[in-house]
Amino acid sequence: MTDISAPAPRPRAIAALALVLFAPLAVGAADERQTLPYRFLLVISNQWKDPASYVIEGGGEFQVIATLLKTWGLPFDVLRLDQQRLDRYHMIDREGRPLYGTIIWDADPSGLEGKDLSFLPSLVKDFGVNLVILGDTVSAPEAANLAGLDYMLDITAAERLLTSLGNGVRYLSANEYCGYLHASIERADETVQPLSLAVNYDDHYCQYFASHESAWTLHLSDETRRGLKNAVPEKQTIILPKGLGRHVVNVERPAK
Repeated sequence: MTDISAPAPRPRAIAALALVLFAPLAVGAADERQTLPYRFLLVISNQWKDPASYVIEGGGEFQVIATLLKTWGLPFDVLRLDQQRLDRYHMIDREGRPLYGTIIWDADPSGLEGKDLSFLPSLVKDFGVNLVILGDTVSAPEAANLAGLDYMLDITAAERLLTSLGNGVRYLSANEYCGYLHASIERADETVQPLSLAVNYDDHYCQYFASHESAWTLHLSDETRRGLKNAVPEKQTIILPKGLGRHVVNVERPAK
């Protein structure tokens, strides 16, 4: 049994993979090709650090995909190109039918030097096997050709894109996003006039705010302001001190 234990890796195109894996596996017209087997092949190059192919650890998208396949209960095998060949022996049965309905291509391009991948196009084009290519593994020429892509690496693309947006763009940090998701805001005390609010920071997800103060922009609707007899402005900034749990803020009338 494979032992899968590792910290969370960098995010990749997992959501797209889920959609593909649960799609029908029959390819082509029914009268031309037989139904493909309900089994997946996860192809990697040198990502599996255990030479005995027993323990999967160390993070990375390989660990994530293997975990997802096991969690979803999908039948799959792993073909590691650092020890095995991608050829008819591993891919086709004695009757000449493919052993897998879908190949999940997660072969690190850095580990493909000298590997014979010539049978991959035949699997996809001649046998109708589905192919899912993850992230930058598409830089392998065989994978790029099947995807209909010309792979080009431009390390300045992200910088140029952000620069082109101009100076008026505000970026959202992960900590701020967690604050929006996991902080609750409610009316604190009805007797306090004109308005008293309570902001509650979740003890687990909002750990950043345990040691950092935070600023919230309060927007009041026209209906709320009418109920308060327009005693407070429509927009103002509220500063919360560092610390988790409940923060009570009394919204003050503007100074005259």
